[in-house]
Amino acid sequence: MMTMVVGIFLRSQILSELELQALTIPAVHRDDAGNYMVKANNDAGQAKCYATLIVKPASDTHAVKMRLIESCHSVQTRHVEGGAAPEIARSFRDLCVRPGDPCTMEVVITGKPPPKVWRRSTCLPVVLL
Repeated sequence: MMTMVVGIFLRSQILSELELQALTIPAVHRDDAGNYMVKANNDAGQAKCYATLIVKPASDTHAVKMRLIESCHSVQTRHVEGGAAPEIARSFRDLCVRPGDPCTMEVVITGKPPPKVWRRSTCLPVVLL
């Protein structure tokens, strides 16, 4: 099995391995906090998934309220013989980390033909995988 480094942006690294897409920030900074989105498209449809990265200083001991329901959806836009719209098989999770800690956000996306994957965040550029 081959892992491909798709891109390095700011302080992050995007990896693509078959259906798994991962965004890793080796040492989180406060300005990495924000909303992250992954969008997958193929001829049959699209899927989107959202997550929030919260960066809290070690001195902050207050509890953080996280979403209880995952925020993702898939839409089949047309019928493709033998194809399937992208689907989020395992979604992003909201994360709360301390500055300097590593962080990895993973999502598993299926579809036939294999979908093209886009990522967007409030602090990173749009990336095509």
